[in-house]
Amino acid sequence: MRVQWAGIDLDLLNFFLIVLSFLVCFYYPYESFILAYSILGPLHYLTETNWLKKKEKEYSRWFWVAIVFSLLIVLPKWFIELGGKNSLVFPKLVSFFDEVSNVFIFLPFFLSGFLFYGNLNFKKILLFVLLTLSGYFLFTKPFFGTFFGLLIPTLIHVYLFTIFFMASGTIRNKGRFGVLNLILMFIAPVVIWVLPVSLGDYSVEPKLKGIFIDTHYHYTNVLFSKFLGLSDGTSFFFYEELELKMQRFISFAYLYHYLNWFSKTNVIYWHRAINKQSAILIGVSWIVMLVLFFQNYRLGFMVALLFSFIHLLMEFPLNIANFKFILRSISGKSK
Repeated sequence: MRVQWAGIDLDLLNFFLIVLSFLVCFYYPYESFILAYSILGPLHYLTETNWLKKKEKEYSRWFWVAIVFSLLIVLPKWFIELGGKNSLVFPKLVSFFDEVSNVFIFLPFFLSGFLFYGNLNFKKILLFVLLTLSGYFLFTKPFFGTFFGLLIPTLIHVYLFTIFFMASGTIRNKGRFGVLNLILMFIAPVVIWVLPVSLGDYSVEPKLKGIFIDTHYHYTNVLFSKFLGLSDGTSFFFYEELELKMQRFISFAYLYHYLNWFSKTNVIYWHRAINKQSAILIGVSWIVMLVLFFQNYRLGFMVALLFSFIHLLMEFPLNIANFKFILRSISGKSK
């Protein structure tokens, strides 16, 4: 079945969106990321959360779980942002919650699977085992801290999970362009890596540099390169070859992730979940965040962070269901 968007074949549209995202981020790696995150990001968080909340009864309950865990992740960062660790009323408590925030990503990731799928008795046993193991690995192994604290909220979410959604759509629709788009998604980082970088062609405005460092966007770049064994993770330079290649890929993953979501109105019909009340709420919230981003980017980032984590955690059950569908399809068990 061929799906269309405004009269255009959806797979063909996404082909052009992938190419567009690649070209924009290839030539403007830092600028494209900063603008995409501040403009498209908040609207994506709000519309997807609204859609998931109304998708099924279980999701409306999971919405409150996502809010609680998101607040546990973000509130300590807000307190530190407001006054610094030394001026807090309970500095040790706030610092502790900030340091263990990875656990608040790990728990809903697995809890979503237990609450939505599987046998109840098996859930209890598996939950106990996994939570026990998590307490050990997350506090003693840097690999797991980086995986849950950095990669799942960023590149795994915007790149890998997007590919999984594209794969499930291609399996259902059996479109040739869908297969081509999947190939492009895997080829894009390879092309970014092998193409030479002309270091003299890049010049980032000082203001954009300040935004990038002030919001700690460079952490993803630095820690991901360390995770891959490409650097020691102790430094960041805007115009070095490794940093430019990493930022090209990160920007591409984010920009296409957002564009892919907005192209799926005729696939999952997320726009139909928007009524008059939610349209006003989404519109006002988005405009407020846009104003904050453009008046004080750091403040806009800190506010948007909460909505970002809510939508991330809300999507976990869908990620698991999607992954199960792909595995069943590969094994020939899907109907």
